[in-house]
Amino acid sequence: MEAISHLAGPLWSASAALALSSVRGCRIGFAVSFRLLPSLREFSSESGGGNKGKPETREARRMLKFLQRKKDEALKKEGPKSASRPHSASAESRKRAVERKVASFQRDVWKLVKRRKHKEVDRQMRKAHEEGLPADELTLTMRLHHILLDKPFEGQAGRAKQVLDTMKEMEVHPAIVRLNERLLSTWIELDSMDARPREEDWRKMFRYAWYCSSVIRLRRLRAVERRRQAMKDMGYNKDALPDVHDTRSLWFSPVDPLLHPDEQSEMLGLPPASMQREDIYSLPEALALGGVSREGHEESRVSRQWTETEASARLLEIQEFSRQRREREAKRREWREKVSRMNLERRDRTEAETGEKGGRGGGMTQVAPVFEINGRRVPGGQKIAFKRGRFQIRGGIPKVNRPSPEG
Repeated sequence: MEAISHLAGPLWSASAALALSSVRGCRIGFAVSFRLLPSLREFSSESGGGNKGKPETREARRMLKFLQRKKDEALKKEGPKSASRPHSASAESRKRAVERKVASFQRDVWKLVKRRKHKEVDRQMRKAHEEGLPADELTLTMRLHHILLDKPFEGQAGRAKQVLDTMKEMEVHPAIVRLNERLLSTWIELDSMDARPREEDWRKMFRYAWYCSSVIRLRRLRAVERRRQAMKDMGYNKDALPDVHDTRSLWFSPVDPLLHPDEQSEMLGLPPASMQREDIYSLPEALALGGVSREGHEESRVSRQWTETEASARLLEIQEFSRQRREREAKRREWREKVSRMNLERRDRTEAETGEKGGRGGGMTQVAPVFEINGRRVPGGQKIAFKRGRFQIRGGIPKVNRPSPEG
C-alpha cells in the first residue's frame, strides 16, 4: 500500500496540473486537494524503470486515462478556447463581420456598374447569395437598377418586376418600394415608346436611388438597435431580440418607426412634441402594440402616467425656449427699425445742411452717429449683428468722406 500511495501521489499532482492548465474553470481541478508530494522525476529516479508490469503501475495508468477522459469531456462542454469568451462579444463580432462583408459587396458592385462590367456584377450577386449575405433595401435597389442598366435582352422588365416583388415580400420600407416602382414604370413606358434612357443618364437615377436607400437603411438599423436595447433593459431573452439584418424587424409598432417622434406619439396616443425618439422606443405600449409582448398592461399604464409627467416638464422647456426665441426676434426687429430710423434722420439732416439731395456726392462730409452698445461707443457705420442674445460688432470703422481742398 505504501508503494501505491507513493506512486499515485506524483501522478495525481501531474495530471491535476495538466487538467488545470488545459481547461479553464474545470471542476476536476478544484476537486483535487494539493499537497506537498514528491515529484514524478524523484519517483522515477528512486524506483527505476523496471516497474512497468507491476499492479500499482497499471492502476496509476488507469487513473491517468480516467483523468484524461474527464478532461476531454470538459473540453467538449466548454468548447474551444476561442469560444470561452462571452456570448455577447462573439455575437457582436459576427454582426460586425457581416456588416463589413455587406458594405464591401455593395461598394464593389457600385464600382463595377460604373465600369459597365455587368457580367462581373452578376457573378458578385451570385457569390453573395451563395455566401448567405443578408439582402437589404440597398442590395435590392442595386439589383433592380443593374438589370435596367444592362444591355437589352428579352424579359428585362419582367426580371426587374421580380426584384420589386421581392422588396414587397421582404417588407422593405414603402418609401423605397414606391421610389423604385415609379422609376421602373417610367423606364418601361419610355422603352415601349422606343425612347429608352441612355445608360449615362439612368446611372444618375441609380445614384439617386442608391442615396435614398442608404439613408433609409441607416435609419432602419438605428431604429432596430434602439429597440434591441430597450428590450434588453426590459429583461427580454436574447432569442427574442430582433435581427438587425432582417428588414421585417423594423415593423414592431403599429406606426412607422422612421416617422417624426411627434407623429409617432400622436398616433400612439401619447403627448405630442414632448418626447425624444429613444423614449418612444422604450415605452412598453410601443412594444406591446407591436406584438412583442402583450403582458403587463397595468405596468404599461403606470409607465404611461409617469411618461406623461415627464413629458409635461419637457413641454414646458420647449415653450420656454420658444418664448426666448420670440424675444430675441423682437429685439432684432426693434434694432433694425432703430438703425433705419437713424439713417433716415442722418440723411434729412445732411440734406438740410448742404441743400443737396442724395447721400455721398459733392465732396460732402458724412458724420456717422455714435451710439452705445453693451457699454461700448460704436460708430453707426459698422455692421452690427444680434447673436446669442447680444449685439455683436462686425467690421472696422467706416471711412468718412472729407471735403476736397478746392471746396
